[in-house]
Amino acid sequence: MRDGRRDLSARQLGVLTTLALQPELNTIRSLAVHLRVSKPAITRAVDRLEAEGLAKRRPDPKDRRSVCVGISPAGSSYLDDIEVGLLKSTMAEA
Repeated sequence: MRDGRRDLSARQLGVLTTLALQPELNTIRSLAVHLRVSKPAITRAVDRLEAEGLAKRRPDPKDRRSVCVGISPAGSSYLDDIEVGLLKSTMAEA
């Protein structure tokens, strides 16, 4: 998906959308199960999202061996921009 600034893959966009809509799915494992892909694939997607400032990792307060992933304010804004763009496109076609 392109917004003029970022070029995310479908997987990266899926992870970002899942983090926004289902914040309880906030571990690599839970994201992998939900999206039906491997943990390494989710890790790579989260790496890219974090590098772009769209997601952030933090220690899991319940399990020191694990990390939680959350959407950042920039990630929320990115999804909002996509939604506005889709609405404009749909209205233009009507």
